[in-house]
Amino acid sequence: MASSNSESRADRVLDTLGDPVARTALRLGYQRPVTAEEIAEAAELSRSSIYTRLHDLVDLDLMEEVPVIDGAASSSTHYRTVATDLAVQISEAEIDVRTSDSSLENCLDVLNERLTLERASYDGDEGTVTVTVSADGSTFRDLLAYVREGDVGDGSTTEATVEYERVSE
Repeated sequence: MASSNSESRADRVLDTLGDPVARTALRLGYQRPVTAEEIAEAAELSRSSIYTRLHDLVDLDLMEEVPVIDGAASSSTHYRTVATDLAVQISEAEIDVRTSDSSLENCLDVLNERLTLERASYDGDEGTVTVTVSADGSTFRDLLAYVREGDVGDGSTTEATVEYERVSE
């Protein structure tokens, strides 16, 4: 997939994820490092077609090349999925796609952009963290709804006591 200068990284990532062959490569590379030949066989395509997609996936930091020593000093290039979590942020101005190997990292990046940390403290005796943040009304409502649900995305839950004070903007 060739990209034009005007095509954003988000557009390229979303277009690439729309390709079933690229998704096959990502799934296989998540399990273990795989060769282009293994991906080509699973996708029922030629190796040259696979290399084009692998180049795109590596260029977008979704996969990486991993040299693997095969026996007596011969090596081959394998591919491994490195971006296991994606965060898509939509605003009036743009669509942004962030990739990482951690959904927590993506969450913290978004929070860092949208919240202003005012104060944080940890009570070791109680095992509690108190965080004071400021945010615009929309961000605050989103955060409040998320905290009240208590689902942290990995099957576990969190308990939160929410106290808030409306400050005029």
